[in-house]
Amino acid sequence: MKRIIDVHVGSKANPQHGHGLGDAILMLPVIAGVAAANPDAHVRAVVVDKCVPWVNLGWPHTVAIKLGEPVPLFHNEVWPQLHESLAGDKRAIDQGLCRLELWARDAGVLPKRDLKPIISDEARAWADDILKRYFFGHKVVWLSPWACGAERNWPARRWAELIDGLLCAGYTMAGIRQSGGHFFDGVTWFEDSSFPADRTAAMFERAALVIGNDSGMVHLAGFLGVPALAICGPTVGSCVFGNYPSVRIAQAPMFCNGCMGMTHHYNPRWCRLSCDALTNFQAPDVLKVALDMLKIGDPYTGTIKPS
Repeated sequence: MKRIIDVHVGSKANPQHGHGLGDAILMLPVIAGVAAANPDAHVRAVVVDKCVPWVNLGWPHTVAIKLGEPVPLFHNEVWPQLHESLAGDKRAIDQGLCRLELWARDAGVLPKRDLKPIISDEARAWADDILKRYFFGHKVVWLSPWACGAERNWPARRWAELIDGLLCAGYTMAGIRQSGGHFFDGVTWFEDSSFPADRTAAMFERAALVIGNDSGMVHLAGFLGVPALAICGPTVGSCVFGNYPSVRIAQAPMFCNGCMGMTHHYNPRWCRLSCDALTNFQAPDVLKVALDMLKIGDPYTGTIKPS
């Protein structure tokens, strides 16, 4: 019987931290790296139950946990996140690394960057049918205008302006919105609980571009190798998404961008409600980057600081 190694997605400093969708997807190359370094072991990802289907897109062996309930029995634990993500980001930036590279180093492995998505033929056939029925076979720009933290959300007004710009340029759009979230005209919207993880991934595989905040949907696009644009303010986009060749960063240009909630520019009473850098990030600047990516059409990396 193979020995078991359990790789935690959460942070060792705060095990309840790091169980978001984005961190779960970002951890996949580290989990696979642990497996590559231990070919005689059965490697499992320890992840909160809601993220299991998303982790299964890249790693089929999981241990589901429910926060607040008794934890399962773990074996030979590996904690790639020794610190909470933002504290880790500061360490990574200071050492010239992106978040994934730091996590892999914490785990003592090389990240496996060539993971192939695990998506069923049924899910891909379903996505083809949806594109044919709803979008007449056109490639679609997918939008994800929310993140789990309010300070990481680009304002709804800016999203509306971006949508108008893309409509004027002739692009077809679909979007994933949180239940009860904003509903903008000109976009075919789906609630985030509408599709299973593999069907969402199959739809994204066929996207012309995915545009989102610093959120799980951009991590999903990056894992799939789909062109994506991440709109970042309080987090440093090049650190969070720097391992995805297909993701380009639109970093808010204000002096306090990238504060990560850790500098003297950050006031927890105000900035937690909304980020000044994102609030003042103008839609034409983001639109310019999006149109440039759509025209080029090939995944590439880079950080954009609008003029």
